[in-house]
Amino acid sequence: MRMEFEITNRRAELEAQWLRERFTDAQLQAAVDELRRRGGQRAYPANIARVLGVNLPSETELYAATPEGQQMASRAKAEALARLEALRRRLRRG
Repeated sequence: MRMEFEITNRRAELEAQWLRERFTDAQLQAAVDELRRRGGQRAYPANIARVLGVNLPSETELYAATPEGQQMASRAKAEALARLEALRRRLRRG
């Protein structure tokens, strides 16, 4: 049976995916069991990572690997290049 995380937003969804790529279902379930033993903490990805002793990647790193993150980066790059070109034109005019 696949361990279920408590997902509250897109970032938590990406954190859960990151954990699933690195740990087995048995390891993840053991972390959830440990959370419950400690006093009923919820199975949020951040709590599970803490029990496993790992640091989750930053939000930027998590999104960079997703199609929507790559799309946002591409748009941001295009906007930055357009602004740089506008500045260059202004500087050339004097």
